[in-house]
Amino acid sequence: MVLERRIQCNCVPLAVPDAPTALLMSEFDQNLQKNSDKAQVLRQTMLATMKQYPEPKNWAAFTLIGEAN
Repeated sequence: MVLERRIQCNCVPLAVPDAPTALLMSEFDQNLQKNSDKAQVLRQTMLATMKQYPEPKNWAAFTLIGEAN
């Protein structure tokens, strides 16, 4: 029996250093528990990450692929 899981949305970093990625993805997951609007959650998470890692290379490369809400 083959099981199929459909992913409706994915947040993908493109060449981001490990520490900011870990912070952003952890915050994204925690915030997603409180708000189902993935685009808004990603925006809020990116703004929070910017405070600790102000250079755009640390947070700007994240994007949503698929359904945002």
